Amino acid sequence: MPKKKSKKFNFIPIIIGLIVAIIGLGGGYLLYNSKNVITVSKNESLITEIKDKGSFAGILFGKDEYTLSYSDMPTETVEVLSNFEPGDQWQGTGFWDKRVFIQGEASLAVNSIDGENAVIYLDFPEGKDFSSTKFINFYINFSDIQLLQRSELKLGDTNLDNYYIYNLTNLKTGWNAIQIPVEQMVKISTGSEFNLSAINKIQFEFQARPNNSVVANFDRLTFINSNEYLADWQTNSNDFTNLATMNNQIVFEARKTSNFMANLAKAGSSKDFIYEARVSPQTRSAAGLFFRGSSKSGQGYYFMLNGIDFNTWQLKKYTSEGWQEVVKGEITNLTFQPEESYWLRVSANGPEIKLLFSGNGEDFTELAKVEDDTFMSGGVGVAVFDGYAFFDDFKVKN
Repeated sequence: MPKKKSKKFNFIPIIIGLIVAIIGLGGGYLLYNSKNVITVSKNESLITEIKDKGSFAGILFGKDEYTLSYSDMPTETVEVLSNFEPGDQWQGTGFWDKRVFIQGEASLAVNSIDGENAVIYLDFPEGKDFSSTKFINFYINFSDIQLLQRSELKLGDTNLDNYYIYNLTNLKTGWNAIQIPVEQMVKISTGSEFNLSAINKIQFEFQARPNNSVVANFDRLTFINSNEYLADWQTNSNDFTNLATMNNQIVFEARKTSNFMANLAKAGSSKDFIYEARVSPQTRSAAGLFFRGSSKSGQGYYFMLNGIDFNTWQLKKYTSEGWQEVVKGEITNLTFQPEESYWLRVSANGPEIKLLFSGNGEDFTELAKVEDDTFMSGGVGVAVFDGYAFFDDFKVKN
């Protein structure tokens, strides 16, 4: 009697077929989702030409989003007393140094030799009112801080018989961005009538150690008559934040001090968002946007323009393991200039990060789109890696 054929179904070919199909679909899915994601090697730069009309101009920021602008502040909020350029009426033993300076064409340099007291001063014969001044800001460069014995600022009467004094501390060799809270200056006076409303002299003094020599360069002295802007920022060091003027309007100034970044306090922490701001680098160092980050640790992403006379940009991230480059690129048809403004925009949606650039604040060109899930939420703010930069017109849309 012949054997009956088994009716058992052979699943092996079907299983193999399903596996092949799943792999095919998965591969197609990955290709679909990665075809617009830019991947570059560490040494490769993306090349972009900025066009007048970009395809990302229509993103609307409305009342429900956080915005911040300093341009409406009264211009008298910031007073530029001196840029320490030739022709400024400083007196003392200084000389104009056209090799070491922060801005302009020169700085005012002074040398203390063998413990002598080096002095520069500016007189106000008719008196100057400092009673509304919140901060005195300036830059000072020391040739060797280890050889410095003391450094101080005085505001006083004509002969400095009565004065307010502030001792400069926590200094370093090279440039220092100084912010002096006027209310913390110590009053040295023989009479009760002397006060900040009638100052006749501002004087800088410093002294080298015996048998040594120290050169100090001074640049960019400003008075800030409001401290309300401090509430806009979360930072480890208030001297990172400042106000300045650009094109006769007030702007926010970020300065590399002991800190290099700050978060917008009222923007909060977000996962997915669009963040935009106007940036104007003022030195040959990188400046730009900080996002999905912490002002306490400094960890997060940094979308930076690489300073004046450059045409390159970068996206970096700072983690517990240090700095890592995510992507970088070059804009072929411009170089960054200190008197110009540039708009940077970040669109973050899950691991996808889009970086956009505009020369007019309206027409944006996409520089890169990357996927990185190192940081999936956090605050937004600004950063400078050295020197200083101007910012304004902050917009955040969640």
